[in-house]
Amino acid sequence: QMRHGADVVQRYKLAIDLRPKWDRAYFGCARVFDSMLASRRRELVDAAQGAISGDFGVAATFADGVCNFDPVAHEHAKSAIKHYSLCLEHSAKYAEMALPRLLTLWFEFAAIDGAAMGEFSKTPAPAGSSPDEIKRHEDRVRAALGSLKRFQAAIIETIKHVRKNVPAAVIYGAVQQILSRAGHPHLDIRDGVLQLLSKVTEVHPQQALYAISGLLHSTNTARQAMGTKVLSTAITILKRKSGARQQVQSLEAAKTFFKDLISLARLKFTVGVESAGRKYTQKVELSKKQFRMTPVGNAAFVVPTRSALTPELPHADLRRHCRGTDRNDSTAATATLHAVEGNDDDDGCEGKLVPWPSFPTSAPRIAKVDDCVTVLGTKAAPKKIAFVTTDGRRVDALCKCETDGDFRKDARVQDFNDIVNRLFSRCRDSRQRKLRLRTYTVVILDEQCGLCEWVTNTVPLRQLIKLSYMLRKTSRSEVAKSAPDDVADFNSQAIKQAWAAVGAEPNLNAKVDTYRRLVLSHFSPCLSIWFERTFSSEPAAWLEARTVFARSVATWSAVGYLIGLGDRHSENILLDTKSGECVHVDFDCLFDKGASLRVPERVPFRLTTHVVEALGITGVNGCFRRSLEGALATLRENKETLLNVLEPFLRDPTVGWTRLGKAQDAGEDVDGESGRKIPPQKRPRVRGPVDGDHDDEDGRAAWHLGIISQRLSGIVIFPVPKAPKKRDRRAADDRSLMRRDLRRKERRDEGDTVEKSPTDLLPLSVAGQAERLIKEATSEANLCRMWIGWQPFL
Repeated sequence: QMRHGADVVQRYKLAIDLRPKWDRAYFGCARVFDSMLASRRRELVDAAQGAISGDFGVAATFADGVCNFDPVAHEHAKSAIKHYSLCLEHSAKYAEMALPRLLTLWFEFAAIDGAAMGEFSKTPAPAGSSPDEIKRHEDRVRAALGSLKRFQAAIIETIKHVRKNVPAAVIYGAVQQILSRAGHPHLDIRDGVLQLLSKVTEVHPQQALYAISGLLHSTNTARQAMGTKVLSTAITILKRKSGARQQVQSLEAAKTFFKDLISLARLKFTVGVESAGRKYTQKVELSKKQFRMTPVGNAAFVVPTRSALTPELPHADLRRHCRGTDRNDSTAATATLHAVEGNDDDDGCEGKLVPWPSFPTSAPRIAKVDDCVTVLGTKAAPKKIAFVTTDGRRVDALCKCETDGDFRKDARVQDFNDIVNRLFSRCRDSRQRKLRLRTYTVVILDEQCGLCEWVTNTVPLRQLIKLSYMLRKTSRSEVAKSAPDDVADFNSQAIKQAWAAVGAEPNLNAKVDTYRRLVLSHFSPCLSIWFERTFSSEPAAWLEARTVFARSVATWSAVGYLIGLGDRHSENILLDTKSGECVHVDFDCLFDKGASLRVPERVPFRLTTHVVEALGITGVNGCFRRSLEGALATLRENKETLLNVLEPFLRDPTVGWTRLGKAQDAGEDVDGESGRKIPPQKRPRVRGPVDGDHDDEDGRAAWHLGIISQRLSGIVIFPVPKAPKKRDRRAADDRSLMRRDLRRKERRDEGDTVEKSPTDLLPLSVAGQAERLIKEATSEANLCRMWIGWQPFL
């Protein structure tokens, strides 16, 4: 009979003895040790709070970091790290789960420094202890400290093992998590980070350059020193090799290249203003502004596109062929898998007959940066630049300096979306429906500047809706003839006055009635007209575009709800004019920060009347619903993988997840809900990344992981309750606190038409979860209380 704990571990070890190169056995054994660590952690927390009794050692006297000085937890964590590393040594199949978890455990336990150990060594024995009890207490303290030191030494050896035996392309998959500890105060962690980054930069210099670019010119001196050291170490090693001259030239020219891009992003231009007060786009020649990019020369940088910077596994047919091939076979397929790193001897992975990820070998290279740039007419005035490739093509990118946002969030979300796309491709139902998230590259240049891949053939949703109104106005229908002349002016004074009237109503039912009468009646949905005119060549093209639109909207809705993606106004959602696919941009408002804005966001995703009308005659009950259910089902089936990937995101010390960012700019002098002016002394202050509270980041991360975990279990948590204070938080999945805060929120929202009760925290089926989310997203009671800049009427 199968039991838990040590018996399961023995069965996995038996499987490892029988098949020493079976990656699944190592991964399964690591997961068992990880679950045993989690159980031990819960036991220590309960013992520290007096919930249970037992002999848990001196570590149980600490409510925070209880596993730091617990020998049993050390053994579980050491075994988990060891087996995760062995799994990665034999295959990349489980890399997206094993590598982030390995790094998380490493960063958690290796960060315990001498000061913490010194404080722990002074832990007094309980009052009234006898001399024998005091001696046993001191022995326990010494044993715990000795166990921790041995554990930390074992971690260092494991990281060295990973650097030597795991391919660089696999390590590259978690490079953002590694970079987050580049300026860590602990010496052992910095040395380990240097080893891993140096290997990736040495083996894949063209791709690694764009990963470490944020270190080279960082305002943090420790991170900048790490970037310089990684670069110099890789250059020194490559200079000793034959045939690495071009890689050395690329690394040597990298600092100047990225410095020029930062200067271009910060360059100020005088942007013209139209009569309506909006800035307009203009083209500028850099040479006429006394600004010149340093010639790229022979550096031959890879063009930073998503395809060029993302390692992919070989084709399935190639993997099947190699699994049935002898190790010593010299066929082209086997050679491809053996030499995925470009040089087996250098990578330390020679002779491994497994499908390792690899980068494309024919990625375009940069010949120069075009002198003519386009300055976009937005507040930040970003520059649209063009990389001219060696084969004469032009690849556009957006070079931007963002003082309010954070490009690091966008970069981490794009990495997460890549993993979600791989999960969709493995699920048969999602693969048949062609569910995917369209991603783009984000290169971090420094703390404020970044380079984004230009999303081609896309137009903001707002512009397409405006175009649809114009197309309808030119038609001969009676509805079009009776429409107001300013119907396409979404910022007119009439709309502001109507929104102010909605906000002035005393109760919710009156708000909904006024919203329907003064706002919705003014903007009847017509986005389907754009689809009809754009894809009018043949009915099959129109049907395909509408189907792609419905599927992409559903996929983004499911993923956006999972990670609490907010600020989905009509400028942050783009549509591909060639295929109808929906693309989201600007991921600054994450992990339910929309609920903390001055005007809280009340919908899980954007599903307004125009979007529903564009879905066709079936509305939300056709392709959209089936795709939403399929996406939610795939996400829920891969709950553990997603949580392992999201945990490092939330624990990244370089990203201020708690900062409200640029959504609903607090500098505005008009209330977003009521439309009334706000006196200067009453305007809310948006916290910045420096003055935020970072004392309880781990607690916040656990809280948000608990929210995401329950969503992946089928529980609809919306609106999101505020994270409890540190003294109230016992576990990440404590539902009583959420139920309490939801009740408080209900009492504040008098007259809410969407019924809520404690049963809302019970798991729902996939269909039930989709139905509830659709109701919340389309509820007029929610939409009428959104921020006017979100434009819920479009």
